[in-house]
Amino acid sequence: MENNNIQRYPVTQPQQRIWYTELLYPNRNTSTIIAIVKIKGRIDVNVLKQAINKVIEQNDSLRIRVTTENGVPYQYVRDHEDQDIECLELNEAQAEQWMLENRPMAIELLNSELHRFVILRISDEETWLHFKMHHMISDGISMNLTVNQISRNYLKLVNGEHVPNEGSSYLDFIQAEHEYEQSERYHKDRSYWLEKFSTMPEATGLKQYNPLTMDTEARVQSFTLSDELYQGVKAFCEQHQISIFNFFLSALYIYMHKVTGENDIAIGTLYANRTTKKEKEMIGMFVSTVATRMQVEPNQELISFLKNTAKEQAAILRHQRYPYNKVIQDLREIHRNHDIQRLFGVSIQYRPLSFFRMGEAVVRGVRITAGTPSTISIFISWTIWMTGSCSWTCITAPSSLMSTRREKCFASSFVLRSK
Repeated sequence: MENNNIQRYPVTQPQQRIWYTELLYPNRNTSTIIAIVKIKGRIDVNVLKQAINKVIEQNDSLRIRVTTENGVPYQYVRDHEDQDIECLELNEAQAEQWMLENRPMAIELLNSELHRFVILRISDEETWLHFKMHHMISDGISMNLTVNQISRNYLKLVNGEHVPNEGSSYLDFIQAEHEYEQSERYHKDRSYWLEKFSTMPEATGLKQYNPLTMDTEARVQSFTLSDELYQGVKAFCEQHQISIFNFFLSALYIYMHKVTGENDIAIGTLYANRTTKKEKEMIGMFVSTVATRMQVEPNQELISFLKNTAKEQAAILRHQRYPYNKVIQDLREIHRNHDIQRLFGVSIQYRPLSFFRMGEAVVRGVRITAGTPSTISIFISWTIWMTGSCSWTCITAPSSLMSTRREKCFASSFVLRSK
């Protein structure tokens, strides 16, 4: 860092998990998130560049740099300077090839810009926006927020309206987390998780493995839910007043019970960890990792089990802020077992997406993916993306342990059980 007088801040608990991942698996591009936004309709590229720069100016999280002192990570915020956003003239096939070649390129973490925006001009009627962010400054929700903030800025600029220079500050979250760690709420949340895992669950995954020695290279199997299944799931959830996330989480509990034969099941999931209205509109790394745990009783009625799962999720929401890595550290001490590495080996996350129009142009497709598929500490990761009109899902599994045939078998088997 060239200026020692720059104000430094501690990294947050969500950022610490990314930092530890970088230490364990350096230069593997596993901590990168990529968004590909396909826009149909005429776009003024120069205005789009201005809209992107405005988002960078409005969100100090996009100007964060990471540095270290004696091995301890810190972050600081650079003053805004407009960037020269690259624009490439490519046809659709060339654009797909460019994205394929660009995907494995890692973002340097220390003292470096942690995002990259590139505009791909396909034709006068089609433009793609490709942007990549390091997980230290972004999560899945933030990627969606970034797309919408760019869209809003673009519309205002096109219409000659004022676009404010300042927006939300991630520094507020850093302060809020510090206050939380000094609060009574922090100790109540800790007690909740220690009671919940006073004993270890019977099933934490589909296979036994050591997460520290397992190869992290992974394969992704993606598929779109049929319209019949998608509408059927929505109608079922509305009829029984349960969320779509609880529906799929319950289905995964049941699937794991049938596969493992165990009743006491633990599954990992990710929560937004945005507890205020201001945080819900803020770009940055917030997401919290949570180990959920349920008893699956074979003779219990399905609707009753779904309601119990929903009740359990409501309780977890109240205690989601206590860091997962702290739970692991606490349990190691309480159980006097330093071999405790994880509480789950299968995870699920649900990501509803919504996007604004860009005037006459329409966002007709968005893909949000990891830079390099990996299974760090997790055997299988299942992500569900859902918009107002369709849903698609991705299953990530270790290349060394799961063949494409097995992934497809898992996917089709799970979907059939979900029905």
